[in-house]
Amino acid sequence: MTALSQDRLSIGTFYNPHLAQFTLDHPELIDHLSMADPPAADDEFFPQIQQQFPLLLHDYLGQLSDPLSEFALKRARELQERYKGPWVAEHFQCLHTQDHARSLDYVFPPLYTDIIGKSIPGNISRSSRWIA
Repeated sequence: MTALSQDRLSIGTFYNPHLAQFTLDHPELIDHLSMADPPAADDEFFPQIQQQFPLLLHDYLGQLSDPLSEFALKRARELQERYKGPWVAEHFQCLHTQDHARSLDYVFPPLYTDIIGKSIPGNISRSSRWIA
């Protein structure tokens, strides 16, 4: 895997197996790839993709306003070990109210309340200790 440049902005996109050959043929366009889902077992391009691009784990694990489940943390660790990426990303979002009484159908940034201010830093800390 190539390293990310430290002296400029890194341009990335999500990995799409249908565009893998184009991605490999044009490395000057993309610096890194985000992985929304693990590659299929029969993805013939993935080994080359993994060699040529840094991979960002961005699988749907949950949201940082809630503690991630043990399943999500285990999945994140397994995927991160597979991708060997420079970082892991998750949504800084809140899809439902803290009492789970209401839910939104789209990703919105959380309202900056005392509850969010207390929950997100602790959830990030716990998650990073488990995944790292």
